[in-house]
Amino acid sequence: MSHRIYLYNFNDGSRIEPSRQSGLLKNPLDLLSVYGGNEDGNLMMIEWGYELPVFFYPLFTDHPFLGATRYNNPEGGIFAPAKTGVELFKALYNFIELHADKLVEDVPSFLEAKKRLFDYFERYVRYAYFHLDASDVFNMNESSHNEQGQALLSQIKKTNEIIRKAITTNDPSLLNQCPDIQDSIYGYNTFRQYFNEPVYAYGWEVIFPIDEDMPEIEEFPEALDIRVYQRDNKFGFVHRNGHEITPAIYDLAYDFKRDETNVALVQRDGKWGMIDENGGECIACIYDEAYEFPDGASYAVVCKGQKWGYIDRQGRQPLPLIYDNALDALGNIGTVQEGGRYFLIDILSGEKCSAEYDEINILSYAPPLYEIRQATKKGLLAVTGKETVAPVYSRLEAFTDDAFLLSSKKNKALFLLNTNVLVDGCLQIDVVDYNFGIYRFFKNGAYGLCTREGLLLKEQFDSIAPYAKHETDKGWELLAFKQGEAVSITADGTIEPLTAAQCIDYLGHDWSYVITEQQKDILEHQCGVELPVEQLFDKGSRLLEQGKVDEAYVLLKQAADQGYADAMSDLGYIHTTFEEFLDDEKGFHWYLKGAELGSAYALNGLGLCYQHGYGTDQDYAKAFAYFKQAAEAGVVYAYVNLGMAYTDGIVVEQDMKKAYQYLKRAENLGRPAYDYLGYVAKETGYYDEALSYLKQGSKEGSAYCTYLLAIMYQDGLGCRADNRKALSTFKKANEMGDINSILEIYNILRSDEELKDEEQAREWLSKARAQGLEIP
Repeated sequence: MSHRIYLYNFNDGSRIEPSRQSGLLKNPLDLLSVYGGNEDGNLMMIEWGYELPVFFYPLFTDHPFLGATRYNNPEGGIFAPAKTGVELFKALYNFIELHADKLVEDVPSFLEAKKRLFDYFERYVRYAYFHLDASDVFNMNESSHNEQGQALLSQIKKTNEIIRKAITTNDPSLLNQCPDIQDSIYGYNTFRQYFNEPVYAYGWEVIFPIDEDMPEIEEFPEALDIRVYQRDNKFGFVHRNGHEITPAIYDLAYDFKRDETNVALVQRDGKWGMIDENGGECIACIYDEAYEFPDGASYAVVCKGQKWGYIDRQGRQPLPLIYDNALDALGNIGTVQEGGRYFLIDILSGEKCSAEYDEINILSYAPPLYEIRQATKKGLLAVTGKETVAPVYSRLEAFTDDAFLLSSKKNKALFLLNTNVLVDGCLQIDVVDYNFGIYRFFKNGAYGLCTREGLLLKEQFDSIAPYAKHETDKGWELLAFKQGEAVSITADGTIEPLTAAQCIDYLGHDWSYVITEQQKDILEHQCGVELPVEQLFDKGSRLLEQGKVDEAYVLLKQAADQGYADAMSDLGYIHTTFEEFLDDEKGFHWYLKGAELGSAYALNGLGLCYQHGYGTDQDYAKAFAYFKQAAEAGVVYAYVNLGMAYTDGIVVEQDMKKAYQYLKRAENLGRPAYDYLGYVAKETGYYDEALSYLKQGSKEGSAYCTYLLAIMYQDGLGCRADNRKALSTFKKANEMGDINSILEIYNILRSDEELKDEEQAREWLSKARAQGLEIP
């Protein structure tokens, strides 16, 4: 049974209504103590193996946070308000539909899944919060649930930033930058490949089956006592108790908002106004356009006679409506346009309180911040009217919840929203940790560090690891390298050389994919003590990958002598592969011993030994059995070997369909055997796929793929027959080392009417004889 991940939609509205200020939750962790064990008001939306699919990440877009799970571990749960998440989820699916030609392979199935999903959210997702519980999956790893939760939360946040950017810029190719695509363990190279994976059915298959007896959403959302109703194409308002607040007299009406004064936007006879909870028009329907009061705001934007301005909650106009345009007010400060230029005004006094700009946009309501533009250059403006960042940058974009990224041709800058600190003159800026708000930057040839609170350490490091350690006594810890020494950086800015124990910890499996080979060498040298067996194996494997077989063997032998099974598998590989170590009996011995101690890689090696008779009697049945065991344990090379076995029909009876299935699985796991994939696709008539695989294999240097590609050009398989193209491709295959191409070139030059060349044909015939080829 696979490990599962769970997504819930839940509510505790009778006891919990999280405070909001400027869109941020107050003390969210205090909120969680009353969640656990409460079964009321809960919908299980997803129960899925190992992962939450990327296209559901938008559900956690509204300031998600960590806390105790509702039903399992006391840490590592992820929570977020539901409303904004549903909006971004729907926006993503609408965006995918807009670009279906680029993102969707089966458009009718996608549209049906989208319809079902949207209907599901309308009918059943009624509660105020989403909760992701990955405890079952986190139990597979020795790291704490909190640390794993932080990593998943960071990935969700980064993905949602990419999704929002793709939608905002109308660029579907940006979706390929999602971390789950960039670092896919299943071999996906594009969002299109991921999204069209049949197992997801475009998202609908992921949804947990609905109990048919489950009631649909109540008439009144729990947060509202009053809602809009419709009668005879007109709109009115009715209370939860059935009392009519206003008759259906409005052309359009919006639901009430929960803020300091509860009002709703209405339109009658083409004019806009607002009503209060008693049904009275607190703001008369006299405006050509009107916008809702932003949360907690004292002023709303209105327009009358093509002139714009502001009204307060009593319907009073502090200033005449005289402007060409107006944006939401931040406190008493408004943004208006006059004569094609934008500036800030004090709504109470009418005084201009900033310079004029070609454009002003609100970037943040709290703390208040504006984007300004002069010609093509952008900057930042405070609510006081002071330029926080002069308009000298060509691009300005939201980087995280705490920071904005500004860039020009020659440098980048990071503006920290909470402290108004600008870190400029950088060549590179990265997010190290979203939760703690840690950023690294590269400037003046070295790396530095800042947090959401400001600059922490100036540029002085050779490198800084891209992830932080949590749960340290100082809040967090970062690995960095300075002048050839490994150091730790803590939240207070302290820099200290790593101890031997810390070096060993960073050399462990959890960090092996984060640090470079050079950094591992520094850590190993700085460790100063004998390496643990895991690090012996890791270093030996690295040396083996680098072709330093002699050095690798020493370390792998030490690890094997201490009982490390995968090291035994590597020794088996060395003894059956490298000439100076060739010893089939030793190779079989180490593979067998490693398999007995649990190495799945050794199982695959045993399969090769039995297939080819390395150190043992040839036995195809045993070879196939060991390949199967290794594949079931997740060894990607075993899938390749099974695909090859079913293709060749020697180890097992030939079955092209099964061969293709195993080869595709290997491809999805990042080990594409383009030669076999191309050959099987060609032989089974899937010519388009065959051409694609053979072209990719040829591009990566496979002479055999290039030879098969030339055959397809020659025979017109999946393309127009073209002997000229075939001839040039056969020549390329020969240059890459394929000798079978020689006779094909000879035959074309001898028999093709357009390409016939007797002199060249004789030269290629001589090459064929020199290679000992049988001349037809």
